[in-house]
Amino acid sequence: MTDHCAAVHRVLHAELGPTPPQAATDPALLPIFDISARHEVTNLDMVHRVVTALGLDPAEWIERIPDRPNHDRRYLINPEKAETRLGRRPVHDFDSAPAETVRWYVEHRAWWEWILEEKGELGVDWGAVSPATRGH
Repeated sequence: MTDHCAAVHRVLHAELGPTPPQAATDPALLPIFDISARHEVTNLDMVHRVVTALGLDPAEWIERIPDRPNHDRRYLINPEKAETRLGRRPVHDFDSAPAETVRWYVEHRAWWEWILEEKGELGVDWGAVSPATRGH
C-alpha cells in the first residue's frame, strides 16, 4: 500500500506541463502512468494472500466469477513510463506488503467504516467473520 500511495502522490505532484496537441493521436504523450510493483502475481494469488492475512480459509471465502476467467490468470501492466518520467520505483518487499496492508485496514477500521457509511456503496457481512478478524 505504501509503495502504491507514494506512486500516486508522485503522479499528482509531478511537474508534467501541458499536454501537447500530438497526444490526440499518440496516447503515450498523455499524462497517464501505470503503477506496478513489477512483481507479477495472479489476481487469485493476491486474493489468497489477503484472505490468509485476515486469518480466513481461502477455500471457504473465494468464489470464482465465470464471466471473467482471464482475470484470474494474468493482469500485467508496464510501469516503465512512471519509472522513467517520474523516477518511480517500488521500495517495499512485495511478499510482506499485502499482509501489512491488510493489518493496516484491520487496525484502522473506524476510518474505512466511516467512508463506507458515508458512501453506502459496499456491504460487508461481518456476522460471518470471526470477532478477532472484525477487530472487536
